[in-house]
Formats: sequence, structure tokens, C-alpha cells
Amino acid sequence: MISWSMAWELSLARLRAAWLRRRGAKTGPKVSIGPGCRFWMPAGIVMGERATLEGEVWLKLVSARSRLEVGAYAFFGQGCQVNVLERVEIGEHCLFGPRCVIVDHNHGIQPGRRIDEQPCASKPIRIGSDVWCGAGAVILPGVAIGDGAVVGAQSVVTHDVPPMAVVAGNPARVLRMRNEVRRAD
Repeated sequence: MISWSMAWELSLARLRAAWLRRRGAKTGPKVSIGPGCRFWMPAGIVMGERATLEGEVWLKLVSARSRLEVGAYAFFGQGCQVNVLERVEIGEHCLFGPRCVIVDHNHGIQPGRRIDEQPCASKPIRIGSDVWCGAGAVILPGVAIGDGAVVGAQSVVTHDVPPMAVVAGNPARVLRMRNEVRRAD
């Protein structure tokens, strides 16, 4: 049975989702948004059914052409940040631990120009379905993460991750495949 306080928190989370819809985002039924979440240019956001954002999640679309698509039942832990200049696609049933960062662009570093004057270069990110990214994982521009992959905590993903791969490290490297049979030693 659900307690009164849990029911109250769920009601507030659903009201936050309704507020996000009024600001132009497209959200499926029963989307839940925790306290302190921030949204820039929400008209480019599409969230599937029962997607959940814990508190302090920041979805930052930095241009009118930016697009963020989040599949049904996706979950973002406390303090995650998704920073989109072009496009980020996230499949269904994905889990992102606390403080994960997904960013599809970088500043230029040309000599003779200040950093704040540099143009940004972006490459779309695609994260398949049934993906788990551990706490503090960082997903960089142009990466595709296959269905069923696992990204270890604090990993920095700089290259594509095959489906069902378990990766970790900086830069993230394949440790094994989820569908491999492992024998006990």
C-alpha cells in the first residue's frame, strides 16, 4: 500500500510533468519529474510513457533545432544532465545512475580565438533500449550505445558500444558481453 506522503510526492511529480507539457514538451502518460529539475527550450523534448526524472536533473537543449527523445520507462537518477545542441535519442527501459552526463557537442579549440568565441561542433548520440549507465558515466558526442549494454560507473564513453557489451574505464573499453556464459572459478 502506498503511503500518503508517497502519493503526495507522486502527485507533485505528475504536476511537474504537466507543467513541462504546457511549456511545449511532448510527454507520454504517467511521466514523473522530481523536484529541482531544470529545462532549457523544452519544446524539443519528447518523453515516453512513465519516463522518470529524479531530483535536480537538467535537460538542456541549447538551440531551437535541438531534439531530445527519451523512450518509455527510462529513468534518470539524481543530478543527471543531458546537454543537446543537435540530437540525443534514448531508448526504452534505460537506467542512468546519479550524475550521468550526456553531451552531443564540444567547443572548438582553434588558435587565435578565445574559447568563448569558438564555434561548437556536434554529433548526434543514440542510446539503445535496455541500457544501464552507472553513476557518473559520461557519454560524449557521436556515440552509439547498443541495446542491452552496460556502462560502468565513472566511465567516459568516447566510441560506440556494441549491443550487450559491458564497458568501463576512461576511455570506456569492452570488458565482456552480457550474453557470455561465465563459469565460476
